[in-house]
Amino acid sequence: MSAPNRSQQVKQIAALYPQTFVGPADELDARRRLLIPIIARELNKVDGEKWFLLNRMDRNDDDPKPGRLTSDVIVWGPTKEHVDVLSSSGGMWKEHAPITDKDWLIEPWQKWPTWESPNVPPAPPTPPTPPQPPIDVVVLLNARITQLEKEASVHADAIVNMGAQILELQERKPPAFELPELIAEGSTNRIFAHAHSITLQVKPKPKA
Repeated sequence: MSAPNRSQQVKQIAALYPQTFVGPADELDARRRLLIPIIARELNKVDGEKWFLLNRMDRNDDDPKPGRLTSDVIVWGPTKEHVDVLSSSGGMWKEHAPITDKDWLIEPWQKWPTWESPNVPPAPPTPPTPPQPPIDVVVLLNARITQLEKEASVHADAIVNMGAQILELQERKPPAFELPELIAEGSTNRIFAHAHSITLQVKPKPKA
């Protein structure tokens, strides 16, 4: 396409007129017809009066002028290439081939009313953003308390189990240690007698 790409400029211009995209859907084209001349006007400040509007004489609407002003198209005059520049929500840029239909007339933007024209009714107010529901602090606190109670219950069960194990260990008695029978039955007296005789042998003699 030989026409310059003005996509960014179109989006910026459309963003200045948000009322175009707010309101009943069946009135969207009527609102965009008030913006499309402004887009052509602003781009012509850069490109020197080479952007035009498209009036389709093969269609008619309630406007007293003949034909129907296309609500979303501008035309590059030198080649008659045309561009879709408005969607249902804002600016856009989609290029098309040159116009060849004899009933598609290009017209200067000055012939058509805009949002800035004195007789244009004011734009409908933008609906306010619905308020967000308030945060219920009590509900949040109760939820946190419930969570903590569950966590405490888990730890409490572990503590109880540990305490039961400790009590079980404390109640257990150590196994009795039984010495092996090293001394034969009946030999105890002989052992003590032998030990006594050894003691007598090593007992020191009294001094004279």
